Amino acid sequence: MKRPIAVVAAIIRGENDTVMLAKRPVNDAHGGNYEFPGGKIEYGETPEESLIREIHEELKYDIDVEELFSVESEVYGEKHIILISYFCKILSIEDFPERTAIVYVKPSEIDENLPILPPDRRNLDKLVDYFSK
Repeated sequence: MKRPIAVVAAIIRGENDTVMLAKRPVNDAHGGNYEFPGGKIEYGETPEESLIREIHEELKYDIDVEELFSVESEVYGEKHIILISYFCKILSIEDFPERTAIVYVKPSEIDENLPILPPDRRNLDKLVDYFSK
């Protein structure tokens, strides 16, 4: 029996209730889709440590992990992903990698045609409720 893969994601807020999404490189799994940036938790890491490492590797951002937002479970064919999402704050930016496309979107105004992975789309739906409070 295969075990679930634990993955972390950063919800980075912009201005006017927007959040950042990053486009996956075309040659990656689910390439071309937008997602909350993050990645797999490595052996011995806490989710927070993993998220700090992944965001630095992918985006060259140093972040502060502020609070847990959601936990999602998704099965993609042979893979079972547990997505743990945190609100994060950018502390500094070293040098933005050119291969990564970043957009800031307002969850309540998201384009249904924007390719977003299902757990991230559910997070966007939850953010609509969060921001309306």
